[in-house]
Amino acid sequence: MFRNCYKLNDIPDGLFDPLINLTDVNYMFGRCFKITTIPKKMFANCKHIRNMLYGVKMETLPDDLFDDLEELESAECAFYWTPLKRIPEKLFSNKRNLTNLRGCFASCDHIETIPDRLFDDCINL
Repeated sequence: MFRNCYKLNDIPDGLFDPLINLTDVNYMFGRCFKITTIPKKMFANCKHIRNMLYGVKMETLPDDLFDDLEELESAECAFYWTPLKRIPEKLFSNKRNLTNLRGCFASCDHIETIPDRLFDDCINL
């Protein structure tokens, strides 16, 4: 939807709230290099978030980013090539339907630590 919008630097809070049937945000903000933050709980109800934030310049993620994604199935390359320094400990909590994390944090060469229990609830991986 907004892929390669190189000058986009802000995502309005609640942008997708009216889109109650939105389940796939693949490449939604991929290569939007000026984005440095995203609203909490932005992708509620989505099942597929492949490459959604590929290449954005975020160093941290909201702790509750995926809280409303109970049906999440795929986060393939979701954060590929972002300068993340920290992964929230409960990012994948209660993600029992999650089956694909291929490349989720690939090329995130600034990550300093990985939480011990990051994937504890991911029973289908």
